[in-house]
Amino acid sequence: MHEYTLIISDTSPRFCLEQLNQIELLPKLYGKVMVPTVVVAELAAGAELGERIPDLAQLTWVTIRTVNVPNSLRSIKDLGKGEMEAIALGLESTNSLLLLDDRLGRQVAAQNGLTFTGTVGVLLRAKANGLIPLLAPLLEQLKDSRFRISDQVIRDTLELAGETN
Repeated sequence: MHEYTLIISDTSPRFCLEQLNQIELLPKLYGKVMVPTVVVAELAAGAELGERIPDLAQLTWVTIRTVNVPNSLRSIKDLGKGEMEAIALGLESTNSLLLLDDRLGRQVAAQNGLTFTGTVGVLLRAKANGLIPLLAPLLEQLKDSRFRISDQVIRDTLELAGETN
């Protein structure tokens, strides 16, 4: 399995894993995780709306970093600030893995030659490493929340996890 020298997370994977009570999978799987400063602000905005949000400043395995976003990313219509800064950090780094769920963010990362996974990929890796017993209940929780995941992605993921009949 490829090991990355830097793991960079956007807002969605951190938020979703917290809602699933699985945020501790990140340090168990990856060690330290870097987040751009805008992710801290986006999570704080969620906390103000009553969402259960991790306090990133209290997590010893999180590094918060300011990043300069290149104009080439700023000019992409509909690319969120969290995705934009996570991708910018990825562009500054070698051998990094981005944690992104947003479809446009993933497309931009791919166009820039960056490696990425998302919440479902983190959960799949956790299952493969014996950190969670079953993936199906977590995927159902995701589907029942505001997370966009198709039935086909759920079926494919469960097949990869060996959880199909």
